Amino acid sequence: MAEKTGAEADDARAWDERLGWAFGLIADDPAARSAARAGRRPRPDRVRGGGPTAHPAPWRPGATSWSAPCD
Repeated sequence: MAEKTGAEADDARAWDERLGWAFGLIADDPAARSAARAGRRPRPDRVRGGGPTAHPAPWRPGATSWSAPCD
């Protein structure tokens, strides 16, 4: 496939930027960008600096795994 040049390339870049903005991939907040890449919204208890639950414990009541808390 040939590489796009000129107006076609500009349109493609603009389209990529719009999609990135729409899905949060170029958000200012690192947690929002990470969640967008993972295909989910950021959980407030996983956001650093978010208060007493900013750094979740490796285990909590009801969790099914030590590796990651489950909903």
